[in-house]
Amino acid sequence: NMYHHLTTLTPAYYYYYFAVFNLSMMLLLFPLSTAAYSPPHRNTEERLPRRDSYCASSSIMSVPPKAEKKPIEVKGPNGVSRTDDYHWLRDDKREDKAVIEHLLSENKYAEFRMAHLQDLQDALFQEMKGRMKEDDEQVESKKGQYFYYTATSVGKEYKTHCRRKIQDEKFQLRVNSTKENTPCDAEEVILDENVLAEGKDFCMVETVEVSPDHKLVAWCVDFSGAEDFTIQVKDLSTGEIVIEELQLEPKEEIVSDLAWSNDNKTLYFIVSDTAKRPYKCMRHTIGEKTPTVVMSEENEGFRLRLSRSNSGEFLYLQNYSPDTMAYYYVDANDINSEAKILIPRVVDVRYQPCDSNGYMYVVTNENAPNGKLLSYKLADGYNTAREEISHDVHTKIDRVVCYSEFLIVVMRKEGIQALQVHNIDKQSGRLGDVIPLPAFNQPVYHIDPKFSEYSSTIMRYTIESMAVPQVTYDFDIKTGDHAKKKQKVVLGGFDETKYTVERQWATADDSTKIPISIVYRTDLKVPNGEKNPKTGLTGNALFVYGYGSYESSEDFWFDSNVISLLDRGVVYVVAHPRGGGEMGRLWYLDGKYFKKKNTFTDFITSVEHLHKLGYGDPKATAIKGESAGGLLIGAVLNMAGNSICNAAIAGVPFVDVVTTMLDDTLPLTIPEYEEWGNPNKQDYYEYMLSYSPLDNISEKVQYPEKIFANAGLNDPRVGYWEPAKWVQKLRDAGAPDVVFKCEMGSGHYSKSGRFDVLHEFAYEQAWALQALGLHEV
Repeated sequence: NMYHHLTTLTPAYYYYYFAVFNLSMMLLLFPLSTAAYSPPHRNTEERLPRRDSYCASSSIMSVPPKAEKKPIEVKGPNGVSRTDDYHWLRDDKREDKAVIEHLLSENKYAEFRMAHLQDLQDALFQEMKGRMKEDDEQVESKKGQYFYYTATSVGKEYKTHCRRKIQDEKFQLRVNSTKENTPCDAEEVILDENVLAEGKDFCMVETVEVSPDHKLVAWCVDFSGAEDFTIQVKDLSTGEIVIEELQLEPKEEIVSDLAWSNDNKTLYFIVSDTAKRPYKCMRHTIGEKTPTVVMSEENEGFRLRLSRSNSGEFLYLQNYSPDTMAYYYVDANDINSEAKILIPRVVDVRYQPCDSNGYMYVVTNENAPNGKLLSYKLADGYNTAREEISHDVHTKIDRVVCYSEFLIVVMRKEGIQALQVHNIDKQSGRLGDVIPLPAFNQPVYHIDPKFSEYSSTIMRYTIESMAVPQVTYDFDIKTGDHAKKKQKVVLGGFDETKYTVERQWATADDSTKIPISIVYRTDLKVPNGEKNPKTGLTGNALFVYGYGSYESSEDFWFDSNVISLLDRGVVYVVAHPRGGGEMGRLWYLDGKYFKKKNTFTDFITSVEHLHKLGYGDPKATAIKGESAGGLLIGAVLNMAGNSICNAAIAGVPFVDVVTTMLDDTLPLTIPEYEEWGNPNKQDYYEYMLSYSPLDNISEKVQYPEKIFANAGLNDPRVGYWEPAKWVQKLRDAGAPDVVFKCEMGSGHYSKSGRFDVLHEFAYEQAWALQALGLHEV
């Protein structure tokens, strides 16, 4: 899903949940606001030795690497301190020979431990690749006089961005319009990511934006995994690259926010400071030498985010911390326009605005934890706002999306997202009646609005479930016409009727009901109290995923890669503990600060509930979490040990919570005080220390039979050293089988190519199936 996650999801951001990571719900986007950063470097050639110098030798490492203990004292508040034996594994420059050699030794040991599963990995990769339609196209979107879309080609790792010009200048879009049944010019490739990636080990392209007159295209690209982006601009009439790389101040870096002004030659973008904090909005006019500052935020607790309104009239600047926001806007028709205040900052109040026909529509949690929708005439100011949709304790308003003719309110009730569509009265700005959408026959599902032209009456949305591949629909809010545009193609004999989706509810000790989402093969006996002939244990094998932080909702996406687990008899589960956003704002607040342990106990309760119902056996259960979800896994292992699982996967895990949050020289530590608390204060220090996974490893805990962790050397969100230290301490405490793999040329999201990502999934699934006793090819 996925920054990984935003505290507020604006329409301009929601585009993005980038496709390569949408391949698997097991790879979730960690919030853009994460503490465990390492200082980034623009020039990776200066930072890292040659990649070939990282290649492991052919020697076999059959015993776990043993890092030398070099104890240092980590000071806390009021003179308290802790000993960290492995602090030396942290190398901000990623060039210390001893550290690199240790990581390579871990990789060689991981290679040894996985060698006997190579046939299974190969089979899983071929299965996953076999379900993929390699030569596929996205449903086209009309923008101006063009249809825009992305395409993939057989054997190619990355997307191609394309368009076709519509020949009829008076063409009116209908729900059944396609580029095939509409007279168009020949296909034009505006950006081929495969060309960008040539000669690169990593290539992540984001925020591809065409100028309003459709003559230029700009994009942000990262070639290291450190999320240090370069802006490039191409003239679509000549193919010339008119901007190769913008010149910034020393140690400033570009983040992936990007928007055009209406002069068709000026770009607005966001840069980060030395702490990797997005803090400054700049604009650059093509042909000029240097960018101009539009706005900067000097308070280290706040960041900036940029988006362009659907109307094209404004550029929005979100000035935010996890709990508090203000909004500014820039006139997109005037490049000399200053950033003006749209909605002022109020402590613990958040907003999300959009505009239509001179009116602003704002979702806010002010005196409304689950949100309410307000509207006001822009010329009259926010203090004249009136209520359009009232607060509901049972329904959370996530965001609003505005067009000229209609408005979409994205809501969430009992963890399931819904779209509420209204006509707009252009004169008064008031909302009309709700326009109903067709029902979707699944117990849990994910529905989401997609790009629509601002002036159109046609609304596009997608819907999917854990068993039903994503379907794209167009709906005309005036005529009621409704058309299925495309369903994601899943090859390899996939049949959605062979899979069952369920919702269960576990009960916490404080009587809180915890939602659990489940998918399995329909022909699998569930629940099952009989002996499983494959595992020799009672019941089925379970794979349980969890996150539970940043108010991020783990939605019910379809993931074709999970089919390999389901077809081998695994019950796949997504738990929804407190700390996430599934059940509303209070659900999040009940899992942060001094209530963070609710996240961990909710997860344990969910797994135990499934065991009691007969969905699986603790000795054939694997659990997984990534990033802040890795924190969840680390804490759960210390609390429950092998009583709930025999295998655990911690992906890029945030496990050294206290040490990281005590170090305000690390990027983004200060803004993260509003997520975890400030351990420089004694009460927070003691509470955070009581659950920090690295600090609570104990020889008294019987850890699961198998534990796997991974990291990316260039990860700017969770330093590779956190899992590196964690696995050492687990081995010291007697954990029986701990494997760690560090990708030496990527970052938080591992590899970037779509086939490379499948290899990673196959590797991980083979490891899990081995632990579950289902590893025969």
